[in-house]
Amino acid sequence: MSVADQIARTSAFSRLAAPDNAAGAAIAIAECRARALLIVAGRPTAALASAVRATLGAELPREPGTVAAAGHGATLWTGPDEWLHVAPDGDGAALEIELLRALAPLGGTVVDVSHGRAILRVSGAPVRELLAKFCPIDLAPSAFPAGRCAQTLFGKINVLLHALAERDTLDLYVSRSYADAFADALLAGAHEYGARVDPPIVG
Repeated sequence: MSVADQIARTSAFSRLAAPDNAAGAAIAIAECRARALLIVAGRPTAALASAVRATLGAELPREPGTVAAAGHGATLWTGPDEWLHVAPDGDGAALEIELLRALAPLGGTVVDVSHGRAILRVSGAPVRELLAKFCPIDLAPSAFPAGRCAQTLFGKINVLLHALAERDTLDLYVSRSYADAFADALLAGAHEYGARVDPPIVG
């Protein structure tokens, strides 16, 4: 296992602890660990899309904010000609090498960012109301349904939101360097609903 993968499998949230009002909590928070995260970039030509499909079993989402399922993982549209591939319990370094071999001849690039991102899964009926305290985008289910993603601000922290198929459940991706400040703000905002911290989700 590479150093980057060892980092990705350790907690980024040193101050993530159950608050005093965890009993009967309406919001559940859990850290997601041991995920391979790779930024894939390149012009979405048919050849590039075919190489990604052959390597990852994943399509490249073409529309802003869309997500394509990839086995147990997903590929998220994060910008023009850029995607974030998420592989639960994957080896980021090995995937990076495999993808680079397939995509570099086609003008594509791949960067393993597993060690640089931290992920929280937040769920519960008031989760969109909670996130709306910090995020300037419309998070109503009609505007941000399951299967959508968006890069936005959480206060002053950059965050990537992914609305999952499970009802009222979102994965939140943030730089590891901001993980504690992010968790502190999230727990403070969730206090009025009651929040609990669940065991980490590994893989």
